[in-house]
Amino acid sequence: MFDLINSIKSIESVLDVAIWLEKKGREFYEKAVTSFQDDDLKSILLFLIDQEQKHEALYKELSSKITGTPAVQDALFGEYGMFIQLLVSEISESLKIEHALTRDQLIQTAIRFEKDTLLYFHEIKKLFHGDDSTVIQTICDEERNHIRLLMDARNAI
Repeated sequence: MFDLINSIKSIESVLDVAIWLEKKGREFYEKAVTSFQDDDLKSILLFLIDQEQKHEALYKELSSKITGTPAVQDALFGEYGMFIQLLVSEISESLKIEHALTRDQLIQTAIRFEKDTLLYFHEIKKLFHGDDSTVIQTICDEERNHIRLLMDARNAI
């Protein structure tokens, strides 16, 4: 993994990564919810899908406020697009599943993704100050809440 931390220079790029990670998380949870019959687990996954959608909308709104232009499109092009996709791929690597997961494996995979996302943004936060740092802290708080929810679900097994 190349030095992702020092590759981020603007709050806009931080928010772009956040938006794309929310999309990846939502896609993972949407796929997972169709694979399980357990009502308790489905309830958690549906909640996480809703949260990922809300976070994506929130981060797009923050990006629009900061930049004065609409947030990222459905596809990013050129060198910047490749850069953002590389960052997202590095963080979401744990979501690539090649076989059916047990309930415990699903929860562990989700926890790992949420922890990796939190760690990334926690480290990125050190590069920013003032309002930008506050925006990144908001992202960290949301990811931390997901981890708590998933850990509670794991402990209930």
